[in-house]
Amino acid sequence: PIFANADALNFELTAGSPALNAGDPQHQNDPDGTRVDMGALYRYSPDDYPFTQTPTIVINEVLANSGAASDWVELYNRSNDSLEIGGWFLSDSKSNLMKFRISPGTIIPPGGYLTFTEDLHFGANSNDPGRFESFALSDTGETVYLTSTNDPELSHYRLKRDFGPSLEGQTIGFHYKSSSDSYNFVPLKTPTPGTINSPPMLGPIVISEIMYHNTVEYLELLNVSSKSISLRGWQIKKGIEIQISSDLVITPGQRVILSENADLFRSLYRPREGLVILEWADGKLNNGGETVELERPGPLNKLGTPTFVRVDRVNYDNKKPWDVNADGTGLALRKIEEKAYGNDSINWLASPPSPGLYDTLESFEDWQVFWNLEPGDDDPDRDGLTNMFEYAFDRNPFAVDYSELIKVRRSGEYLRVIYPLEARRPDLEIQLEYSADLEEWSSLQTEIIGSQNEADITELDSGYYRIRILKFP
Repeated sequence: PIFANADALNFELTAGSPALNAGDPQHQNDPDGTRVDMGALYRYSPDDYPFTQTPTIVINEVLANSGAASDWVELYNRSNDSLEIGGWFLSDSKSNLMKFRISPGTIIPPGGYLTFTEDLHFGANSNDPGRFESFALSDTGETVYLTSTNDPELSHYRLKRDFGPSLEGQTIGFHYKSSSDSYNFVPLKTPTPGTINSPPMLGPIVISEIMYHNTVEYLELLNVSSKSISLRGWQIKKGIEIQISSDLVITPGQRVILSENADLFRSLYRPREGLVILEWADGKLNNGGETVELERPGPLNKLGTPTFVRVDRVNYDNKKPWDVNADGTGLALRKIEEKAYGNDSINWLASPPSPGLYDTLESFEDWQVFWNLEPGDDDPDRDGLTNMFEYAFDRNPFAVDYSELIKVRRSGEYLRVIYPLEARRPDLEIQLEYSADLEEWSSLQTEIIGSQNEADITELDSGYYRIRILKFP
């Protein structure tokens, strides 16, 4: 019948449908006076479908702050079918959705990508016949619209993607969270036009601990980068309000505390001497959960004042799948893998509060004292990981974790060996080793990729892999 857009549940007949004016000639004519169409009289309305439909074609990644290069918008086909988007429109204006028309006959294969650039397609210098009104993306943030058509009118598959300010050369795109089968639209580590998105940009500063329901609330910030970072002008505006006006520089691995009351914080938690504690100006962390977002100064807006670029965001909750044991029990939410993506419940655990304390845990012995571990019990949570492994990978020795430490995946002609990022432990060295016979072992070079270590094995046959921990005296 050639529906207008069956993927978007719009079953109106198009102008070329053989069902038009092909019904029973003895039947009453349609309201427009023509012969009745074959099938039931149907007019599409989004109100017919109150449920949420997963988009099939999505705005998958954008480069808005391109500097001297070209802005671009990437579309992705999430479906298992090839989809034609010829005649659809891209725009940056709600009041004019028809700025750039995609060439007729354009098809995106299943799992395929298609990128449109400012220079070649929708910008002022483009010669594309579909450029009806030129536009460029704003480095201070805006909205991109994708709209389907039922010639000559716009039809009902309409998507919009909001994004905030970005740093020069930084793209913003979808990150899939398998723990909740959902997506976040976030700054990405590397631009990837025409291919799978890179992992999210992490840091250089992350939110590493949240005490949201206790006598004294606090947030802990951690520098996960290898460089010293000035926090002057950085801010948190959601949940609490604080803007750092001092020339505070946070060194690699250093932690800083944001609290509602520095004196009460010191009396309750007795932090180590020298720990930087900043008081926030207003607000409280919501006991029922909310979004906390750390931002840094970004590009200037039209008035010449700086906008703010998201560095880290955590949308915590006091309901599952978040760890509910942090709700009013005296426990804090602590990030498990501090160099991994933070806005994901799977990466947070209710733990004894330890604001800034990990700076002082310089040995396995200090760590054992901190967790009050009983002598002779090397695996108190009975998850098969010894305390040394829990220490090496910065895990809670009382929280069961059956996840694989080592994963081996075949990728084309080579093997990919993956294991989590280890913690910064001055008394340990961690090595990935290979053996063909379980007798002779050799060390392998690894590379940090996103939130994990990876080793691509090209010259070795399938064999055995292990993580070896060497402890210094």
